[in-house]
Amino acid sequence: MLYIIGAAFLIIYLICGGPKYYKNIAFLFPAFILPAVEFANYPAMQFTNYLGMYTSSYNLNSVIILAMLGVSFLLIFVVHSVWQKDISRSKRDWPLVVSILLFIASLANLIDRFRQWEYTRLLIRNFWPIVLIIIGVYILFNTFTKKNKEN
Repeated sequence: MLYIIGAAFLIIYLICGGPKYYKNIAFLFPAFILPAVEFANYPAMQFTNYLGMYTSSYNLNSVIILAMLGVSFLLIFVVHSVWQKDISRSKRDWPLVVSILLFIASLANLIDRFRQWEYTRLLIRNFWPIVLIIIGVYILFNTFTKKNKEN
């Protein structure tokens, strides 16, 4: 069902002009994320059946969902943001940054599931707030430098 809803949003995106207008990116979020969530349920069950009792589907669902969300944001970047030449690069490339962060989180989660390393738990627990703070400082810095250039 989520595939059909995602396809409907993709059709709306194309009817509204596709990458011609930057605001049309709002239609791509449900167009790619909803099918990714639907797709993430099937491979998790197959992968855990292959591994047997070594892991459970609950353990790998988070890994697969994070990876599929990363793929979704990468598709949003490729389908829409690459073609936006008239806007700034920082505004255009944010789906790529989100995609990379989701892939890193998925990989760290996968390593934690199989190795049970305390280091990855420590990294996940303590590093993501630092990343959010750095992103926030970067956004504030860009906002204030743009305002200073305008004055």
